Amino acid sequence: MIGKEIFFGSNAVLQRKYGFSRCPRMKPTKELLAELEEKGFLFSVFYRGALCWGLPFGLLSSLAISFFAHTSYIAAMIQILPIALIFGAIFGWGLWGVALLQGVKQRQDKD
Repeated sequence: MIGKEIFFGSNAVLQRKYGFSRCPRMKPTKELLAELEEKGFLFSVFYRGALCWGLPFGLLSSLAISFFAHTSYIAAMIQILPIALIFGAIFGWGLWGVALLQGVKQRQDKD
């Protein structure tokens, strides 16, 4: 039964029952949002967005493009990487907005 819980169970259940989770490096949502609010807008947009989301997305997309379109990996990477970094920055901007909204919500709940 452990196999079914790995795919469908939550990380908290896996951590409690078996001592591991699917994403061991992933921070809980509240800690991530608090970190983003503390470190600022540029950290969120450039580090969390462009580097942590856009760069891996671009590299994997260029790998898929080079495989299916039968082009070189470097040519595909030159084409897709700027777009992926821009979309990553947009993702980081949205993450920053969510962090601010959650911070406001938490402060209102305390009052």
